[in-house]
Amino acid sequence: MELLGSNFVMGVGGNPDVKRIMDAYTAMMPEVTTSWPGAGIGFAASVDQVRKLTFPVVFGERLLQPWELSGFSSAEEWWNWCRQDRTIAGEMALAVADLHDLTMGLDEVEHGAPAAITLWRMARSNIEDVANTLPTTFSHDSVIQPICMVAELSLKAALVWDGVDPQSFRRGKDGHNLSLLALRMAETRPHRDDTRVQAVVAALPPYVESRYKPAGLKRLQVVKLALGVQFIAASSLRRIASADLALQMENDEWPGPRQTFAL
Repeated sequence: MELLGSNFVMGVGGNPDVKRIMDAYTAMMPEVTTSWPGAGIGFAASVDQVRKLTFPVVFGERLLQPWELSGFSSAEEWWNWCRQDRTIAGEMALAVADLHDLTMGLDEVEHGAPAAITLWRMARSNIEDVANTLPTTFSHDSVIQPICMVAELSLKAALVWDGVDPQSFRRGKDGHNLSLLALRMAETRPHRDDTRVQAVVAALPPYVESRYKPAGLKRLQVVKLALGVQFIAASSLRRIASADLALQMENDEWPGPRQTFAL
């Protein structure tokens, strides 16, 4: 399936001058092969196996496939990692779409309300923390906090963009009430994602309590929550920016609609 038709992505067989610069930089600093942030960091999963995704810097035009943006060397390698399961491949492709919409959406609005942009950037930083942790460890209690923060920061960013005073979240008892924040976002900017956003939020463990004791979740549950909050971050920007690769994929009915969120 053709994934992108409007942008050429640096690092995926394009501008030879750019490639020479990247090769020279990699020779000087080899660690860039694992730490290069690109335009944004995210993740996708095959059941409980998580893969860090680096969304490359974009310019020019090229059509891309999901496996290319996922960092696989071939479609066959990607398909095998997805256990040759169409549903897993579909969910992974939609995770790539979420990363695309988050990255491109934030790039589109970056000169808007500064307080909202700061919150979205903080959400993206927490996504990067999750992307760096889940693929490499089965100890997952420590990643609950950044997962919860991705949801909270993204919801607050959307509200601040629409005029809510960011200081208002510090007053009262609802600053961490994610269900209320999601409801307020849905009321301000209704979207097709609202039902799933509420389902993800309802499944998140209490933010404050999870600081001090394990949430009691299995790894697969944590992986689903991580993907869910990445979806929330993307959805918060889909309401404002024009980037909406997820809709394009859903309308193409490949790989099919998102599954109902459930732990």
